[in-house]
Amino acid sequence: MKSLSLLPVMCLGIFSTLWAQPGPPRGASQRMEALRIAFMTERLSLTPEESKLFWPLHEAFEVQMEAQREAMNDQKDAFDATKASTAEVRDLVESLAQQRKDMVDLESAYLLEVADLLGAERALMLPEMQRELARSIRERMGASGRKGPPGPRQGQSQRPVRRLRLN
Repeated sequence: MKSLSLLPVMCLGIFSTLWAQPGPPRGASQRMEALRIAFMTERLSLTPEESKLFWPLHEAFEVQMEAQREAMNDQKDAFDATKASTAEVRDLVESLAQQRKDMVDLESAYLLEVADLLGAERALMLPEMQRELARSIRERMGASGRKGPPGPRQGQSQRPVRRLRLN
C-alpha cells in the first residue's frame, strides 16, 4: 500500500526536477509531458505494473490519433476549392467524414482495451480527464504572462480557415 501512495509523489518529484531544469523550448515539451504523465498516473491511480502496460498502449493511441489529424489537415490543405467541382468537394467531405469515423473507431477500440486493462470505471474517466488536463495546461500557459490573443483550442489547427466556394 505504501508503494501505491509513493507513485504520485515520485511522478511529481520527477516533474518538479524537469520543471526546474533550464533549457531550450524542447524542455517545455518535456515538462508538459511530465505533467501529463503525473496527472494521468495520479488520477487513474496506476500501480507500477499497470503503468508498464498502460503507457505503451496510450502512447500508441496518441501517435495514431495524431497521424489521423495530420492526414486530415494535409488533405484539406492540399484541396483547392476554387478549382474544384461540386463532385470533388463532395468527395472531400465524404473522405473527411470517413476519417472522422476512423478516429472514433480508434478511440473506441482504445477505451475498450483500457477497460480490459484497468477496468471500465477508469476507462470512462479518460475522456473527461484529458479535457481537464488540457484546460489545466491552457490555464497554466495563460498564467505565465503570455500576451496576445489565445491560441487555438486543443486539436485545432493554427492554419487559417479555408472557405470552400462552389462553382
